[in-house]
Amino acid sequence: MSKSGRRRKNPPMKRRVMGDVTESMTTRDIPREIRYIMELAERGQGRVVGQSPVVFFSTETRDAWMLDMEDGFALPLVRDGERLSIRILDSDSNTAIEWTHDFEIEGETMLFSDQRGHLRAVEGYPVRQIIEIDR
Repeated sequence: MSKSGRRRKNPPMKRRVMGDVTESMTTRDIPREIRYIMELAERGQGRVVGQSPVVFFSTETRDAWMLDMEDGFALPLVRDGERLSIRILDSDSNTAIEWTHDFEIEGETMLFSDQRGHLRAVEGYPVRQIIEIDR
């Protein structure tokens, strides 16, 4: 679902370069944070980490996501304790991420939309903590 609330048909695959090394979270931090949050999710430990605009979270239900809070992009990392296939290209100065979902937060619910336009609403994710990190 787009920011305007309209569902898009077959949105394109999203690929975005995440900043440069002058930002608060360097490109070297991203792969490390991904590994860390995946490990927590596999153990069923909930945590929210990162620095806006990039936020990572894991849940006690053994899910983990990476979020781009500025653009509303999301990348599932772990689902039900199983690592998912992700595409991240890392260089010395940039990290390119193939985002697979858009997301929105509505109240206590997170809405995820994939490239095929499938919408998934999830309650119980750490919405308040995610919003706090984004401030």
